[in-house]
Amino acid sequence: MSLLFVKLEWKDLKNAFKKHYLPIDIKADAQLRIEDMKMGERADSYVNEFQVLADESGYDDEALAHIFRKGLPFVLADKILNQPQGRPKDLNGWYEAAIRFDEQYKYAKAVQKPRRFQMANEKKKKFEKKETTVNRMETGRLSEEDRREYMKDGRCFRCAKQGHLSRDCPMKNAEKAPEKAAKKTPREAYVKIQAMFKEYSHEEQKELLNIMEDEGF
Repeated sequence: MSLLFVKLEWKDLKNAFKKHYLPIDIKADAQLRIEDMKMGERADSYVNEFQVLADESGYDDEALAHIFRKGLPFVLADKILNQPQGRPKDLNGWYEAAIRFDEQYKYAKAVQKPRRFQMANEKKKKFEKKETTVNRMETGRLSEEDRREYMKDGRCFRCAKQGHLSRDCPMKNAEKAPEKAAKKTPREAYVKIQAMFKEYSHEEQKELLNIMEDEGF
């Protein structure tokens, strides 16, 4: 008499057990809970909780992969579906891909945070320099610390821009009071009045002459 041994894969054995030997109430509860699951802050925590309910739900791996994907954030699920090697072949592939992409995202976010902080500091320093320049232009004075910094950067003491010294500053002449217009000579005044007079019509010229006669000119 010979015995026939049938070799079962662990996956098949697990699925058979879930189908036939779990109490109905445990399976029903697990199915309700697993279908409502959504990933929180971390993919690895989501995977661990999902695996516990997956073992109790009685669902096969194909159904579980669909439910697992549905619980992922859209961006993460989209990355997994469009990865160069194609979508995962099985449930474990989904677990591994979710954890991998989530860790990559968190690492990139952690690296970018100091850079954003640095950029904010640079903007703040630039604003403070600009404010110092405005104050200096209003008061006409620079502190010793400002002078040293301006000399180090090759900046003008007058306008805080680079490329020239304060004695050659374009703003130097702009700060001077505008000169009064030179007074016209009688000859220049007469020529100007005559030119203006010619622009009037004959009637207007006649009327203007009458007014001048009345005023004693």
